[in-house]
Amino acid sequence: MKGKTLILGTTGYLGRAFVSDLVTTSGLNKEQIDNKYIFLGHRLNSLHQFKKDYDIEVFPVDLMKPGSIENYLINNSIKRIINLAGFVPNYNNNEKEVLKCVESNFIGLYNLICLAKKHNIKNYLGIGSTNSTNN
Repeated sequence: MKGKTLILGTTGYLGRAFVSDLVTTSGLNKEQIDNKYIFLGHRLNSLHQFKKDYDIEVFPVDLMKPGSIENYLINNSIKRIINLAGFVPNYNNNEKEVLKCVESNFIGLYNLICLAKKHNIKNYLGIGSTNSTNN
């Protein structure tokens, strides 16, 4: 299938593991990876580390700002989305953390699905993680 795969959440826990595995076990060289994938992440402090560790460019995005993602959909012939993005809060009865979790994981996901529909992207895979506490 032609077209690129957009991978979101690259700088998070799952995303780092996914990219590491892709780079080390796929048998693809840098040019092949660049031709097949666009990597997006939100943790700005991790973007440069990916370039250093894997020679992969990770572009900054924010799911709460759909325009930051739409440019990649328009300009890169995206046919598939792998969404590894998510916010896992420290619950400690912190209302701000819980609200940020709802925004990121529900409203952000809604924004992404709306963009996929708008740009006729029918192949979507979402994988998330969770956090538990013993309260």
